[in-house]
Amino acid sequence: MLRSFFLFLFLALTSVVSQAQEMEVCKTCEVKTIQAAVDMAEDGDILRIKSGTYKEHDISIIDKSLTIIGEGLPVIDAEMEGTAISIRAENFSIEGLKIINVGRSHTNDFAGILVSNSKNFEVKNNRLNQVFLVFFWKDLRKEPYQEILLPVRLKASLLRVTVYISGSQKI
Repeated sequence: MLRSFFLFLFLALTSVVSQAQEMEVCKTCEVKTIQAAVDMAEDGDILRIKSGTYKEHDISIIDKSLTIIGEGLPVIDAEMEGTAISIRAENFSIEGLKIINVGRSHTNDFAGILVSNSKNFEVKNNRLNQVFLVFFWKDLRKEPYQEILLPVRLKASLLRVTVYISGSQKI
């Protein structure tokens, strides 16, 4: 009887704990846009963005700890409409994307990747072309700035390249 109780308890606890799911995004996949994948994703999920061009802007990730991995250097074309990816979350990573054609503005914070109110994240091995602001970090919830590494490749034809950092640590 006691053995059955522990087996029941074990099964109940393991079914409550969710495991990270992997989701593929591509033109022939069930999920065809990055924003749709973000909307369907849960904390801890991995989004694999397959090679291709995704004409999307203002991709918004709010309060979700996601891992976004570009495979074959997929292109996010923001079509000069605004920020490509905007994130307000903890414990996330973005890598292997090419971001192009981010909107230009002297009054709005359009960026290739805009990160706000975030901590414990990694943005690496991304390429940004034809962007006004490359990365824009603001209102980060961590102790004062210590160290940052920006492994990006930039085209010389940029109008302006800015990295704005305010109050960050171990990004």
